[in-house]
Amino acid sequence: MRTNKATYKGRTYRLDWVGQTRYGRRAKLSFMDGSKSFWVDASKITEVSSSAHQEMCAECGDRVGVVDAPDSSGIMGKVCRKCAQYSRYERSYM
Repeated sequence: MRTNKATYKGRTYRLDWVGQTRYGRRAKLSFMDGSKSFWVDASKITEVSSSAHQEMCAECGDRVGVVDAPDSSGIMGKVCRKCAQYSRYERSYM
């Protein structure tokens, strides 16, 4: 089973969930042993991906962790977070 990880304030946590809530885009993080979990603003975390699960960004060609992001025409593409910030991509997933 692959474990998603994220860094927050210099520490690595298990990333349980990231998405839109009524409080904005939030992430649920847990200690690696599962003892506690907490919610944070998703813009303050950095997702850590295993090199075995990295894909090529359709925009820049770098081999990094990618996200599905619809461009301005609605076509889904796998792009890195840096390229997903370009104005032609929707920001709804961020």
